Amino acid sequence: MMNNPNKDKQNPAETPLFRNEVLQKTKGSYQGKIIITNPISFTCWSLGIFLVTIMLIIFLSSGEYTRRQEVQGMLVPDKGLINIYAKKSGIVTNKFIQQGDTIKAGQILYYISTDQHTLAGQTLSEQQVGLLKNQIHIQENRITILEKNVARYKHLLQKKLILETDYQKVYDTYLSAKSSLNELKYRMSEINSSSNYVIRAPENGTVSVLTTMIGDRATEQTLVASIIPQGAILQGVLYVPTNAIGFIRPGQKVLLKYQAYPFQQFGLYEATVEYIDKSILSSQDIKIPINLNIPFYRVLVALKKQTVTIHGQAYPLVAGMLFEGIVLSEKRTLWQWIMSPVYNLKGGLTS
Repeated sequence: MMNNPNKDKQNPAETPLFRNEVLQKTKGSYQGKIIITNPISFTCWSLGIFLVTIMLIIFLSSGEYTRRQEVQGMLVPDKGLINIYAKKSGIVTNKFIQQGDTIKAGQILYYISTDQHTLAGQTLSEQQVGLLKNQIHIQENRITILEKNVARYKHLLQKKLILETDYQKVYDTYLSAKSSLNELKYRMSEINSSSNYVIRAPENGTVSVLTTMIGDRATEQTLVASIIPQGAILQGVLYVPTNAIGFIRPGQKVLLKYQAYPFQQFGLYEATVEYIDKSILSSQDIKIPINLNIPFYRVLVALKKQTVTIHGQAYPLVAGMLFEGIVLSEKRTLWQWIMSPVYNLKGGLTS
């Protein structure tokens, strides 16, 4: 049998250009992967910016800011002040009280000699005058002893070695002795002239203001003293301008800076808004020692403490003290404050 010569002949179109061995060899690549590297500083900057952004977001969302409004004010007793005036024109010859004294109703405050008073024409004998002087001297010595007893009992009370009732009993005895001394001095004054008169306390309380001293001339319009009624407590009165009243509400916290006690040294004192007047006032409507040229509202605040602490010792506040009040009104996060113009604009458009 003859072999077909065309059987082993391949079609030229089916013959590859390169041998299979060559193709297999070229499948391997001599080039590696492309790697893009960043400098270390770029990574650090990116990480830093990311952390700062996160911290800024946390700060804006959690940090808070409180709206503060500073206004002027004054301390006044909640029961008001009792103003005492001279009955008629005269010269103050004796003063029996000091500022801060606790007084009782009927206690003598001043002895005033009228303009017609002279030392001539005395009707009582020199023997009566000498007797009264002797009694006054004895009573003054007794008061000196009682003052020492009061100081000693107060020291024992502070150490809790005695009851407060024991101290109060000694203190009442001291006050009674002072009152008796004042009565003796009053009787002595009556000897000089029947035209003299005394000014007495209308009710129990504490002497807040003394405007008249010995030797001063007093008339019927002269304010000689002011008394805080017994049981009265001090409260603050804020004089809030109309442009600052909108955000003030009862219950809000107020920080007080007393002018008599610089806050840089003695700190701030807390109070709470209790009442806001509904009517607007002006400086012509009421007399206040604060210069306000614009209308205002009266806002009453309750004091957290009736004293100020100086070097560990408490000192009582005094009616009439001036202060600056910082009203802490609206509290928001920093993010809310930043976005408030957007919220206001959105609310205006929707309405």
